[in-house]
This record gives sequence, structure tokens and C-alpha cells, in this order.
Amino acid sequence: MTTPKVTISGIKYTLSYKIGQGQQGSVYCIQSPKGEMFALKRMDIINDDFRERMYREITLHHSCKCPNIIKFIDSEEIDGELYIILELGECNLSTYLETKESKTLN
Repeated sequence: MTTPKVTISGIKYTLSYKIGQGQQGSVYCIQSPKGEMFALKRMDIINDDFRERMYREITLHHSCKCPNIIKFIDSEEIDGELYIILELGECNLSTYLETKESKTLN
């Protein structure tokens, strides 16, 4: 059985596992040819307004250089789907907030 791959901006990534799914799309853990792990957001472009909003978000995210914000790596639109590659965080936001809240309460 072959491992699924996705090519973004000419780089072939290996899909490792699905991290989660939301109303707008899915997030996967992917591995670069160099062995680096990243998060891949895949979203269906449902209309032009959505596309414009996502590209504004990408532009803003790309300009953020704060160490507390997940880093933007790359993005590409392919056949009506938008792929965004991001730094892979240690956990998802819900887990982070639950952990932070429990530490605050103790």
C-alpha cells in the first residue's frame, strides 16, 4: 500500500495522519522530503468571497513574526482546494486551553 502524497509549490509531502476536521476543511500532519513535520490545512473554495477572505488571512498570517503564533510556511490553490502549510504545534487549541486553565486553577 502506498502512502498518500500531496505536492505543494513543487514539494512532495507525505500525509501522516488526520489531526482534525472543521466546517471549512481538514487538517493533516505531513512530512517533508527532509523529514520535517508540518500541519496541512485543506479547504474547499466554496465561492469567491471565501477565496478572498482566505487570501487576506494568508497575507496577514505570513506577515506575523510573533513567537506565540504558529508560523506560516506555504500555500497553494489546486483545483478549487486551498492548501496551507503551517508549523506543527505541540497540541490543538482546545487541549492547550484546557491545560492552561487547569494550571491556572491549581
